[in-house]
Amino acid sequence: GDLKGNPSSSNSSSSEDEECVSARDREGYICAVCLDVYFSPYMCHPCNHIFCEPCLRTLAKNSPSSTPCPLCRTIITHVFFQKGNLIGIKHCAVHMI
Repeated sequence: GDLKGNPSSSNSSSSEDEECVSARDREGYICAVCLDVYFSPYMCHPCNHIFCEPCLRTLAKNSPSSTPCPLCRTIITHVFFQKGNLIGIKHCAVHMI
């Protein structure tokens, strides 16, 4: 009656792995502050995390001189506008005018 390995655990893992990947893909377009799809996304430096412009404005209002990144608490030195390349992947039906 020796059971070498557990067959049930190896079978169930494949479908769960696929779900994890799709969740991770979605996460790539979600702002960690408002938990919605990026609106006017800006990338923070030096940590390279991305947030919506209104979310960053709200954060900066609390501490304008030294705004910490809400994800990693690194002080944001400057931000760069993401020129739609991020959004373009998700909303490929939207045409730039």
